[in-house]
Amino acid sequence: MSNTRKEPFRHKIRVIRSKILIPILLCLTAPFNANGEFLEWSRPDIDQWYYPSASTPGIRILGPTFASLGGLGGSIDPARRGSTMFGFNTSVLIETGLEPHRYAINSIRIGLTMAPGTGEIIYDNTYDLVDEIIEGTDDSGRPIELYGIGFRDDYENPYEKLGFGPVDYAAPEFEEGTSFYSSNTGAYDLFPLGDDGNGNLTDVFNSPTGGYRVGEEEQVPAWDTVPWAIGMVSDLNPGANVPYESEYSFDVDLSAPNVLDYLQQSLADGGVGFFVTSLHQPAGHTGTVAYPQWYLKEHPRGTPATMEIDVTILTESNPGDFDGDQVLSANDINVLTTAIASGSDDLRFDVNDDMSVDNVDLNLWVKDIRQTWFGDADLDGEFNSNDLIEIFVAGKYENNVPALWSEGDWNADGTFSSSDLILALSDGGYEAGTLNTVNAVPEPGTIRLLMFALVGLLTLAWRRR
Repeated sequence: MSNTRKEPFRHKIRVIRSKILIPILLCLTAPFNANGEFLEWSRPDIDQWYYPSASTPGIRILGPTFASLGGLGGSIDPARRGSTMFGFNTSVLIETGLEPHRYAINSIRIGLTMAPGTGEIIYDNTYDLVDEIIEGTDDSGRPIELYGIGFRDDYENPYEKLGFGPVDYAAPEFEEGTSFYSSNTGAYDLFPLGDDGNGNLTDVFNSPTGGYRVGEEEQVPAWDTVPWAIGMVSDLNPGANVPYESEYSFDVDLSAPNVLDYLQQSLADGGVGFFVTSLHQPAGHTGTVAYPQWYLKEHPRGTPATMEIDVTILTESNPGDFDGDQVLSANDINVLTTAIASGSDDLRFDVNDDMSVDNVDLNLWVKDIRQTWFGDADLDGEFNSNDLIEIFVAGKYENNVPALWSEGDWNADGTFSSSDLILALSDGGYEAGTLNTVNAVPEPGTIRLLMFALVGLLTLAWRRR
């Protein structure tokens, strides 16, 4: 479905994250970080139930989630009428104020415990399309959906982030007990932050029905927004009744558009926040479905929300300087080619930020960052006979054994073969000086002849050693 324009949002920093280590090579380089940790929060610092008529924000013991899918027209009240937000003060365990890309987040999991008292809840671990829900053609049950937290920024003194210090109920920090509704506009100040259907972050309170949306001058039609996570219950089959006191786990999808950016910026700011919603329709909102409710930290006996983060703080370095020694060296490109050859998805090596690690990243490192030629084995800025001698001395040509860039693997397939020589000579840098020197590029036929001549001469020279 169409959307009119992108919601302004301040989390726009590019992504670098840690996932899989490249075993041997990383042992030979300086550590990326010495304090990678799996961190846990046993309770939130803020948890608050949202409902248009709620009169006790911040002190309730349960947070129900439900919706009204009848459509609210021009009303500013949301279709996701009962929602619960959670905020965790991460500054107590994670250093704040760093460049967001230095927070290499491997995983984030939120845990919620369902309280008794609202009828039988059917377990659904899949995303439901709005049209199918309205038409009654979806599967049984409703998923529990998790989103980020967005803040209005279209009036004076807007909220900018969650606050965990002394409570003053005033912008720019939103603290527990603050009303969700603005005294200036009558509209909500916080909202579940999700996808607008086009890869942009926006207010998704009214995604099931369309209507009002923060930042839009006109009402928008309904659209399907994919949650950042769907709650899962271990050892429970879809369609089964969820036992009370069951724990739902939400593993945040870090590959979803803008999600990792949001979380990295949140760690830099010192706090992470989430909204939990569901499209259960209670009888009072034109439905007949029971709805779930969740323990909040104010409950005397229930288990509050929890959070687990696997994060590494990357050392401060230049782009492409993977070992953080402030030098673009053989260590860096050797690790990069090894990552590409192994099919790694470790996004520390995603040089061009397209969420994949491949030869596009290698080309960017060689041509744009290091500004040299394919074939420059010793990284002195030129591709010449010295490089060819170096790689043949390594003795890995056509031996089908693992090779590094400095040993002739210039196409990042993990070995040194004729294809590497063809690539390097096709790049046009052989005996051409530095990359910025203007020289004619050899014709393809000449390149092949030159390659075979060089291989023959160097092989002969090597055998005579």
